[in-house]
Amino acid sequence: MITRRGVLAACPGLFCGACAGHGPANPQTSLGGSDSPGATPTDTGTDTTPTLPCLVTPGTEASGWFPIPLADAPELRKDGGFLYVDPDVRALLVARLAADCYVALDRRCTHAGFEIVLSYGRFVCTLHGSTFSTEGEVLGGPAPLDLKVYPVGFADDTVWIGP
Repeated sequence: MITRRGVLAACPGLFCGACAGHGPANPQTSLGGSDSPGATPTDTGTDTTPTLPCLVTPGTEASGWFPIPLADAPELRKDGGFLYVDPDVRALLVARLAADCYVALDRRCTHAGFEIVLSYGRFVCTLHGSTFSTEGEVLGGPAPLDLKVYPVGFADDTVWIGP
């Protein structure tokens, strides 16, 4: 029997490695001493720190970026915390997956438009149970389409959501 704990133990990058794919402006942020982003540990065993490719350099409010000061959002100070924001015509869910790893995506399920929540590293529609990865990809239906994901930056104790 495959358990959630077994999957996480076998695939440690599964949880936050899924933040990749926010477009070419998303440089990988290595927490270790690796020479290149996304590099695997060398056979010397000196660098076993996971890579968290989650943040981009934020823009400004004038360029369409939306600031969320952590002082106003204590939910985003802890791993697994999330909140709903409405920066313009968008209805978003912003979540902290790990230190320096945030994700922002549409908060309405693509099946019936009900709100999603973050649960055990996945986004779940609480109405019909559709599940989505941290990249917004449908993992289980009935949702027919992926959720739109937005770039996220972090500067001066503020999470910035891109246009």
